[in-house]
Amino acid sequence: MAHRSGIRSTEHFLTTTAERGSRMVLDGVSLDDRVVRNLTPFLERPLAKKLEQALFFSARIVALTHEERLAVFEALDRAPWEFEQVRELLMADDRWVGAARALQHSR
Repeated sequence: MAHRSGIRSTEHFLTTTAERGSRMVLDGVSLDDRVVRNLTPFLERPLAKKLEQALFFSARIVALTHEERLAVFEALDRAPWEFEQVRELLMADDRWVGAARALQHSR
């Protein structure tokens, strides 16, 4: 009987986690998987494919190069205004701030 209630607890935890949505740490910043999935159409193919594969395999942590961080900011420039909150989250991390500054200086 105790074993059975343990299964219920696990099922409840999985359901609760699924309802909240999974999260991915994208180069130091925690984002909801749905946000990453919705951002991929705005990314160039190599990076979009990398993130699609990370989502497919339920990766929890994805490291990006400096150039990939620049590509994310360029994609956010093309994305609808709803993604502005994503930019704000990224800008709270020093690595992302450096990439944003580099992008501004290259323009």
